Amino acid sequence: MSKGEPLLFLRTDIGPQFISKAFHAYCEQAGVEHERIPPRTPNKNAFIESFHSILERECTSATERRSLCRSGPFRSILQL
Repeated sequence: MSKGEPLLFLRTDIGPQFISKAFHAYCEQAGVEHERIPPRTPNKNAFIESFHSILERECTSATERRSLCRSGPFRSILQL
């Protein structure tokens, strides 16, 4: 990294996708400092935990709507 260039941080949990050698190598190559939160402390990464909650809720709602449309009164419309 060049002097004066901002350092990039990435805060994650300790999921398997974040502890792999490939991920570690990418972080080094990209100049990203990887910070892991301690296990069972989602409050230390509240922003992303909130985002995941919203994303999960929206995906569940979308799946339920699709399921209803496929089996309910809109089935014939979807087959057009």
